[in-house]
Amino acid sequence: MILYGSRARGDFREYSDWDIFILLTKVIDFKQEVKLRYKLYDIEIESGEILNLIFENLKYWNSKRNSCSPYYQSVVHEGIYL
Repeated sequence: MILYGSRARGDFREYSDWDIFILLTKVIDFKQEVKLRYKLYDIEIESGEILNLIFENLKYWNSKRNSCSPYYQSVVHEGIYL
C-alpha cells in the first residue's frame, strides 16, 4: 500500500481525502474489489476520514504503457509506502 497525493506531499487541507494505492499480485473482479472496500469502510466511519482507494495489478503496473502516465509518476515520486 502506498499513500500518495496531498497527504503524502504534506500540502493537504482539513478535509482532504487519503489517496491510497494498493498493488495486487493478481487481477480482482468487481465483486472482490467491493468486498475489500467494505472492509475499509469501517475505518472511514470510525475516523471520519475519506479513503480514495485505487487497486492495481502488478502486471499492468509494471507495463511500459502505464509507466508513462501522470498517475504512475505521482505514485512513484510522491508515494510513501505504508
